Amino acid sequence: MNEVSKPILAVTLNPALDLTIQCDILNLDAVNIASSGNLRAAGKGINVAKVLTDLGKQVSVTGILGEKNREKFDAFFKEHLITNKCLYVEGETRINVKLAETNDQVTEINLPGMPLDSKHIEQFTQRLIQASRKSDWVVLSGSLPKSAPKNLYYLLTKTLKQQGARVVLDTSGEALRKAIKAVPFLVKPNIHELEQWCNHSITSSEQEAEVVAELLALGTQHVVVSHGRKGCRWYTKKQVWEALPLDSELVSTVGAGDSMVAGLVYGLSNGWSNEATLKLATAVAAQAVSQVGVGIADIHRLSALRKLVVVNEFEAITA
Repeated sequence: MNEVSKPILAVTLNPALDLTIQCDILNLDAVNIASSGNLRAAGKGINVAKVLTDLGKQVSVTGILGEKNREKFDAFFKEHLITNKCLYVEGETRINVKLAETNDQVTEINLPGMPLDSKHIEQFTQRLIQASRKSDWVVLSGSLPKSAPKNLYYLLTKTLKQQGARVVLDTSGEALRKAIKAVPFLVKPNIHELEQWCNHSITSSEQEAEVVAELLALGTQHVVVSHGRKGCRWYTKKQVWEALPLDSELVSTVGAGDSMVAGLVYGLSNGWSNEATLKLATAVAAQAVSQVGVGIADIHRLSALRKLVVVNEFEAITA
């Protein structure tokens, strides 16, 4: 799938070492025996970078990592040929624990990120500006550290757009609410994150379309709303593409949303149609939930899944 283009820049401001544990049933206040486990460098932008490199893209990553436990990240970037442009500061990058059961339940325990001050943010911003000069596409993914300003994605989006980059945003809560005002090129909320943005529940596709129309009216060109195993919808002001879900085995949902973002960016950066891009993104996400760990484990299986994806097209509801 490799096509020549500038490197894509993936940003992770709240990275982690993810410890993913697979067990039959999680019993509280008892000893649990895991069937498998995986400790890997993670964070939403890092996950996006891994999938993009598996698809054959050149990718750079940046973010803020702890100096004390950097080895896992350095080795990961080297192994997967990801260009490392991260800022290292004193301290340790957090560890997140994800407990996946065979009944499809996933219990997550996320530690807080490293404390950052204004000097860290300024150093990182300058590093991001420098790195973005070689990239047409920048992905801002994940939560912000608690100590970071809530409008940081807003500020970064404005700066990156001034550099001429197209910004893809995948975040939630207040970070999403503020960043939308800087008008990223594409936003990918899941349905729960979209409900957070509009401050009410969404109970029908018509209601979802009306909420997204309000979001598009602010200037963002593309909104992709994911519904987990129920598929997803891609909205522009004129058209909507709906990808029907694939019937794939569910092993772990860890990284599925990041995998979808990677598929979207891959297709868009290569100039694919929205339909072809959505088929790839849906197939990548379906493959992600059938395995432990993030990445394209079997490119031939991915090709087979792409052929099974059904995409329907509709006229959009205008705000």
